[in-house]
Amino acid sequence: VGFTIHSNKFFEVGRDLGGRQRVWVPVLFPVREMIARAGRGEAQWRSIQRVQFFIAERLYTHGTRLVFDIAAVKLVRFKAPVIRRLVVPRLVIAPRAALPVQVELMGTRAVRRGSHRLTAELRDADGRLAASATKDPTTAGPLVIETAGLRPGVYELDVALRTADGAPCGQAKATIEWLPDPL
Repeated sequence: VGFTIHSNKFFEVGRDLGGRQRVWVPVLFPVREMIARAGRGEAQWRSIQRVQFFIAERLYTHGTRLVFDIAAVKLVRFKAPVIRRLVVPRLVIAPRAALPVQVELMGTRAVRRGSHRLTAELRDADGRLAASATKDPTTAGPLVIETAGLRPGVYELDVALRTADGAPCGQAKATIEWLPDPL
């Protein structure tokens, strides 16, 4: 599926649905990512003339029967930033010095240096804090958790986005399994 925006120029982005059938698949097209990818500044995005959602027919063999049920289409403008998703390995082989956690945010218009903070806590199966890290979301790169002393086991990663005064904006969790070194 794809999404296009027409202002003075034509911008397009697509998403692979992964071949899954008979399941609901939420699809997001963050305009902020399209602006960044286009690399032409924000000025031409202030006058959007048309928005289009499409299915590329050329990607399907002739005679393929396609049925799409499109519901709950929303154009959303966030008042505060939220965590869209975490990109983190689900299986890790110990020992490992650090765990990079890529945090994708949406609605970052109000985020300035020092206005928000990302915190990550890694807890063991008993709920004890095993490692943590904090990062300003305006700095480049992933949030990096020092993990040199972690033993094999299952850990719960909890990432929170808060304002500088501690008000919550978003939270995301992931389960990560630390496996023993096979060698």
